[in-house]
Amino acid sequence: MTYVRVDMGKPNIISQVLCLEIEEETKSFQIEGVHVSMGNPHFVTFVSDVKNYPVEKHGSLIEKHSHFPNRTNVEFIQIDDEDNLMMRVWERSVGETLSCGSGSCAAVVAAIIKNKVKKENVLVKISGGTLQIDWKRDGNAFLQGPATVSYTHLRAHETP
Repeated sequence: MTYVRVDMGKPNIISQVLCLEIEEETKSFQIEGVHVSMGNPHFVTFVSDVKNYPVEKHGSLIEKHSHFPNRTNVEFIQIDDEDNLMMRVWERSVGETLSCGSGSCAAVVAAIIKNKVKKENVLVKISGGTLQIDWKRDGNAFLQGPATVSYTHLRAHETP
């Protein structure tokens, strides 16, 4: 298997503590997270059971929250231990996806600044696979993971 390592740039921590008031049809609730930009906006929130968390419902509500006029990506994170986390991601204008490189970086940055992980290199387990994110405070984030073909397309008038 081929692996790639990508310099994802320096994260911009916009808010270490951001509390949003979310309005559902019959009730409202608050959700706390970290607002990080990796060149695109991310709201990272920590949950106790990411597998059963209502990502589809809450992801859409957070994405479209008035705090984010251009919408945001949303990462739901469960900490496994000091160097592993599990993530589900809601990408703006798309919905839940199997993976997100910038979201994985934002998640690790948030976990490090909130002291939820102890190491500078963290494994992020996502539906689409596992990525390793390396980040030293005030430096660039690096993403490493397998490079695999997920889709090919041949137009009718092309020959292989």
